[in-house]
Amino acid sequence: MLMIKRSARVINSPILIRSLTTTQEYVPPDIKGLEKRWEKMKELDQADVIDYLNWKGQDDWRKLSDQEKKSWYYIYYGNWGPRSSTPQQSISGTVLRALFGGVLTIALGVSVMNYAYDLEREEKVKNLLERIEKEK
Repeated sequence: MLMIKRSARVINSPILIRSLTTTQEYVPPDIKGLEKRWEKMKELDQADVIDYLNWKGQDDWRKLSDQEKKSWYYIYYGNWGPRSSTPQQSISGTVLRALFGGVLTIALGVSVMNYAYDLEREEKVKNLLERIEKEK
């Protein structure tokens, strides 16, 4: 138990002992077969791989293993994301497309209704003008 003496008081703190004795070892992400797994990986895991490769790439490139070089190349020049052969649909893009389609449909419906109303009014005005001319 760690004992800290502060202004004539003794504080027993097991929390401090735990935080002082805990050591975490960095475990690099698995980059084997990255090309096959990349699309299925979680975004957080993808970010870990990118951070790891950025960190490794700061040193001499001759020190990188062949697998790290292949992974580095795939991440920066590979066929994923915007360079993917199959376009990825984002949720926001889908929502905006649906919203635009809905607004466009409503606008077309209102314009058709107004056109029909205008035709009806035009016919009534013609009839009214004909009656006025007959009365003269």
